[in-house]
Amino acid sequence: MIKYLCFFWGSFLISSCTFINSKEDQVEILSMDKIVDKTMADNQICEDFLMSERELNKYFKIADEVTTSVSHEKSIMLPCKYKGELKIKNKHYFYEVVAAGAGYIYNQDGWVVKNYLCVNERCCSEFLNLC
Repeated sequence: MIKYLCFFWGSFLISSCTFINSKEDQVEILSMDKIVDKTMADNQICEDFLMSERELNKYFKIADEVTTSVSHEKSIMLPCKYKGELKIKNKHYFYEVVAAGAGYIYNQDGWVVKNYLCVNERCCSEFLNLC
């Protein structure tokens, strides 16, 4: 009997920890705004740049996290982006995702803490408008 109780409680604890950890790793988009700089040339391309909350969430899961130097070297700035607030592991951050596929996560002080690029095959197939 004790053996069964130990097995039951052990299984329960392991499954509970797995659920908590997977929940903690999720990106939670708190707000999103599409920003278009109308003063930049070719801002009409922004009409086709549409992302949902679900897609923004997915972007941060499948885009490649890159170093700051790689981000500066490879990212292209276009006149449109999504920006807002998000939570990762219960910490509050700010983000931007630019139409050309670059993404940034900022801390409360405005410092970039993570850089992303949508360059891998999976990201480019999911987000044709970012590659």
